[in-house]
Amino acid sequence: MSLNRGQALVLTGSATVLMIGALIYASCVGGSMLQSKWLTPWMNATLVDLYICIAFLLAWVYSKEETWAACMIWTLAFVCLGSMGVAAYVALQLMKLSSLQAPSEIWGR
Repeated sequence: MSLNRGQALVLTGSATVLMIGALIYASCVGGSMLQSKWLTPWMNATLVDLYICIAFLLAWVYSKEETWAACMIWTLAFVCLGSMGVAAYVALQLMKLSSLQAPSEIWGR
């Protein structure tokens, strides 16, 4: 499947809105995520999985970014915002493409 730049931006934006909606819903219905009832072995496993994934994504980001400041900003965004930080990074990379470039060209830069 090949997406053009606009389609990829719509997909990324839609996923981000869905993530924000899920967080708002969970906060309103379930309360704070800091309650002890959420601290289960599955929650611990999920967090370990998330942060290992973030480490792999950051390794790729560090190879692409030109400055340490940008690397540190993206590290904070990924760690503090999770998937929303990753979505913001992907959206910014898509916006840097010209209208003639395919989104797959992000991976080659």
